[in-house]
Amino acid sequence: MPTIGLISDGLVDFAAGSSVTKTLSGVVGADEPATYSITSSPATVTILDGTSSQVTLLRDLTNSNTVATYFKDVDSSGTHNAGDIDFFKLTLSGGNYTFDVLENPPPAEVNFSFAGAPSGSNLFMTFGNPASTQIVVIGKDPLDQSAGGNITTKDVLNISQAGSTTSFGVNGNQINPGEGAFITYVTGANTNFLVPNLDQNEADVEANIAFTNVFNTSSASFTVNQTNPGVGPVSVKISALNTAAEPGVNFVNGLTGDTAVTITSVSVVDNIVKTGNTQFLPTVTDNGDGTWTIKGLSTGDKVQWTTSGTHDRVLIENVSNADGVSGNDNNTFDIGGFSLSSPNAASAVVGTAVHFEDDGPLNNAATVNVNVDEDELTGLSTGITDNDATTTVAAFTGAQIAGLVNAGADQPVTVSLNPLIDNVDTGLDSKGSSILFDFVDATHVNGVADGRTVFTLVQTAGADTKLGTADDAFTFTLLDQIDHTPLATGGGDAETIALSLAS
Repeated sequence: MPTIGLISDGLVDFAAGSSVTKTLSGVVGADEPATYSITSSPATVTILDGTSSQVTLLRDLTNSNTVATYFKDVDSSGTHNAGDIDFFKLTLSGGNYTFDVLENPPPAEVNFSFAGAPSGSNLFMTFGNPASTQIVVIGKDPLDQSAGGNITTKDVLNISQAGSTTSFGVNGNQINPGEGAFITYVTGANTNFLVPNLDQNEADVEANIAFTNVFNTSSASFTVNQTNPGVGPVSVKISALNTAAEPGVNFVNGLTGDTAVTITSVSVVDNIVKTGNTQFLPTVTDNGDGTWTIKGLSTGDKVQWTTSGTHDRVLIENVSNADGVSGNDNNTFDIGGFSLSSPNAASAVVGTAVHFEDDGPLNNAATVNVNVDEDELTGLSTGITDNDATTTVAAFTGAQIAGLVNAGADQPVTVSLNPLIDNVDTGLDSKGSSILFDFVDATHVNGVADGRTVFTLVQTAGADTKLGTADDAFTFTLLDQIDHTPLATGGGDAETIALSLAS
């Protein structure tokens, strides 16, 4: 019977074109050629779970259950059709499995809420999930505490509750023209200094800006909670940056000297706000230096951007006083939400969620029984002949043994003697000693007790001269007595006992 050993995991990137091939560790034995099929695998796979880009993929099993394709059901039909998007494919072939990534997963958007932040004027705030990504928010021109002084002499953050949304401003509940805020994307933040654990006193100390590393992404967004006036218009400039991980007392000094990253596109999800007949439609402008300006923002608008490479910091500034638009030089806004899109490429291990099973032969309910008779023994033991047709020799064929199994996909079935039975107890005794199987070679097995050969089983190739095929002959020869204990079947001279040759 074929077996499958421990299947090695394979590592792939979640990026189109990534692939891994590993062996299924199958031990085929005499069942060549072997085939494999997928007998257990998830009917659905959810990627980017917990984010706004969560996608549930459906499974399509094809090619006699040797190929599993996970796809996005674009038309919601529940079946795999043209127009659906194939993300991953698992293929079994040649004793191996291959896992292919066919599509870049959509960016995973991580959303940040500002709820639970301490009130008052603070140097910084750190928001986010301690198990994933966090953001550090600080004013454009904050105090470097190593130089001394009070944080209120420079930019501070203020948290406000406007309606059902918690938002932040700079030097007040809004961000005024000429002011702005740096938002730095980080990981490994100290949970003691992460909202809601961060208290007002701790948020005033630069040394409490505690994190492990920066987080790189190519896309992010922020949401305008309120503008003043509500209809706007407000103009905002965004600048994408790359910085080193500079936590603690080095954070403020590290706000200068960052590497600019080119913003390649900006879009606005416009929340329509009208005052009478007054309404402003947002416009976006590439400033030609990698930064962009968005004009005409009003309450509820969402600004999204992508960068040429990855970035880990953004500067968001109110430039309403320098936008060339008449009448909005004093207009303000606050920020009520922020989102990051993680890069497409991520790594995942495959091999543990899908179970492979060889379509090996399975025993059916049939049996083949042959009889030998101790009455005809001579040599090691001498029987009392009863002159019937049963002797000490019995024969059966490879075809009879092949008929005991359902072959499945493993045609043709071959039959051979199993070397693993060597020194295994047969379950029978002779003259009070256990009879053990003795595997002599591929065509010969003995039953031995105390050095005596009690029986032999010999396999001989048939007319096709190929060992293991249907016309093979198997000859069983009894050479010594078998202990009939207990006397339970037949009684007297008709007592029988069975030896199983299945293994």
